[in-house]
Amino acid sequence: MIGGHSAYRSYQAGCNLAKVAKEYALSLGAVLRLNTEVTGLCRDGAEGRVAGVRILENGVPIAIAARRGVIVASGGFSRDVPLRTAHQPTLVSAYGCTNHKGATGEMIRYARAVGADVLHMEFIQLYPCADPKTGGIDKFAFDCYSGTGYGLIYINKDGRRFVNELLGRDAVSNAQVGSCEKPTFSVLNEAIFRKMARTEEELEKGVAIGRLYRGDTPEQLAQAIGIPENVFAETVARHNEAIAKGTDPEFGKPMNRQMLPMSEGPYYAIAQWPSVHYTMGGLRINTDAQVIDIWGDPIPGLYAAGEVCGGVHGTNRLGGNAIAECIVFGRIAGINAAKAGL
Repeated sequence: MIGGHSAYRSYQAGCNLAKVAKEYALSLGAVLRLNTEVTGLCRDGAEGRVAGVRILENGVPIAIAARRGVIVASGGFSRDVPLRTAHQPTLVSAYGCTNHKGATGEMIRYARAVGADVLHMEFIQLYPCADPKTGGIDKFAFDCYSGTGYGLIYINKDGRRFVNELLGRDAVSNAQVGSCEKPTFSVLNEAIFRKMARTEEELEKGVAIGRLYRGDTPEQLAQAIGIPENVFAETVARHNEAIAKGTDPEFGKPMNRQMLPMSEGPYYAIAQWPSVHYTMGGLRINTDAQVIDIWGDPIPGLYAAGEVCGGVHGTNRLGGNAIAECIVFGRIAGINAAKAGL
């Protein structure tokens, strides 16, 4: 179980879905154009159909015709600071960003230029467990989030828990920004790391590069991260007791049978702080993955899937659900675009 979920519904398969899809597309004759800037969409004035895209190829502007349809799957706008602050003024450039470098929002602007509607642009998700130094996500940042279902706890610089660790990303991030000094820490022991299949080699490397802090006792770990030893040891003891009793009197976290008490070391801490992660807003689509215009009608020949779409997740996205969104609407968009014009 991970934050915001009420049941176990996320499975980390360990395979690269993008690689599989890429190899299959190439086997069907797809042509990939990498490092190619899109500069706009082409819409037919007579029929109103999106007929292709404009790009820069080696600095030369050209247009690529679409025989049946255009599918926009460019991701969100997390890295477009002017666009995100236009809808969430507090999310200034001082915040890091975990999203890919292409999450710059231009395809949303290009689609709007040909009449597309947008919704939920103000709903922008923070990831509470990003690396405070880089603002990005590595495997240990994922462990900070995934480990909550196994008994991992979040603490502040006072050595105390400050939130129900199984709340949604928005609630945890708000608790950090609103009441904590940067950074906060995820705390777990080796037994919890083993639950997440981390090897001894990975842990040793994490300590060597300074990403992980380690101590044989809670007091030693507290020394390593510079927090009060007695307060932190008491925090760990209280959480162990909460697991044993099956109830969390401090924050009301639902306790489950998968949670392990941190009764023996070695103990680890991982520094964390919220970064801009995911934009729930974007292009309005219908159940056929057609992009909808400002009048409520589908734009002929234009489809969208993935984070570029708005309205799929509502105000906040649950971890793992974006994969389903991409696969489901990606398939729908592909099928419908392929049938268009037949």
